[in-house]
Amino acid sequence: GMLTAVPTSVEVPTLHHGECLAFMRGLPERSVDLIFADGPYYKVKGDAWDRQWATAADFLAWMGELADECRRILAPNGSLYVCASPQMQARVECVIADRFEILNSIVWEKERDRGKHAAACKEVLRGYFPNTERIIFAEQRGADSMAMGESGYEAQCERLRGFVFKPLRAYMVGEMLRA
Repeated sequence: GMLTAVPTSVEVPTLHHGECLAFMRGLPERSVDLIFADGPYYKVKGDAWDRQWATAADFLAWMGELADECRRILAPNGSLYVCASPQMQARVECVIADRFEILNSIVWEKERDRGKHAAACKEVLRGYFPNTERIIFAEQRGADSMAMGESGYEAQCERLRGFVFKPLRAYMVGEMLRA
């Protein structure tokens, strides 16, 4: 599989291209804001890169390794998008859901009469004509609370709570007693 990543510490986006798991293992934890994984679909293409697994279970185990690395390198408020074939989408989504919070299943409607199925005699196709693709959209579990802690927002709220609310509470108690 291939991976494109932009580390969070770089102001000008830098594009990296390479074997995804090897590349990802070299990235620091929580260093990537966005991962868009459009890897092999498992036996959809005739090419060796899409047919390197003997069984669907082997492919899903590889997807699990990929998801583990995505979880390790994705920033607390980062986004994960994973493309999957219609045949494997539900199973791939289960692998992702074991490690992430699924936010949406995006339906990409492809332009009609394009691609390899354009000239096919649709009446003799065994299944429905494939003109959509799913993209799984997910985030780290507890992303909101993780991001709040890393940004210092929560600590700032605690500091303000004592500074702002303590005098207000004292004023309200005083007014209540006076009344």
